[in-house]
Amino acid sequence: MKHITKLQAKLSKLSRAIDKSHPEYSPVHEDKLDQHLQGVIKQVDKLERKHDDLLTDICNINSMIIDLLGEMQDQTISQDKIKHRLIEVLDCSKDEVA
Repeated sequence: MKHITKLQAKLSKLSRAIDKSHPEYSPVHEDKLDQHLQGVIKQVDKLERKHDDLLTDICNINSMIIDLLGEMQDQTISQDKIKHRLIEVLDCSKDEVA
């Protein structure tokens, strides 16, 4: 969330830089504005990719849990395997949080 707030602040700054009616307007060279805008676009792109990766990981973890619950319901898995699989799920989720 911190990254999103920073990007919003940068976009607001760019908006003020091109809005002549804004009281904080001061002329800025187009190249400088272009550099700032390109930086914001790259950061947004990185955040979108990270978001997509996290969604994929959440879907994978969800599938692992559903499979485990199905095996537990069918009673086709031992308690040791259940513990091992739960540890795998927890390890996956810890990796994604870090």
